[in-house]
Amino acid sequence: MSVPTGALRVAVIDRDPSFLQVLGKRLDAAGWQHRVLNGAVPADELVAMKINALVVDLTVLPPDDSWSFLERVAGLMPGLGVIVCTTDSTVAQRVRGLRLGADDWVAKPCHPEEVMARSEAVVRRRRRV
Repeated sequence: MSVPTGALRVAVIDRDPSFLQVLGKRLDAAGWQHRVLNGAVPADELVAMKINALVVDLTVLPPDDSWSFLERVAGLMPGLGVIVCTTDSTVAQRVRGLRLGADDWVAKPCHPEEVMARSEAVVRRRRRV
């Protein structure tokens, strides 16, 4: 099921070239607008992008900033759907991320269609509020 009000605008913070290539092709095929970011960007830049969702691999961010970045973005942009898509996480890390503002958590390796479906679901839920 796609989001009924049009194509999504998604920013992806990741550095895995294979994942980004496959995900980019899927996003293009679905007509989604997307932008790949190599690391944390100031929240005001994310606001300017007018994105519906952010897919972020926390391992791309500096270890001492990843949690604060997640909390800062979720707090400053309450309408933004945040999906963490990262490798090797513990239950404690997933719980922490969800409590800090992530809407969903996907473990890598994962299929791009799953990331897209979870993004659609998060945005759909946000639009109901």
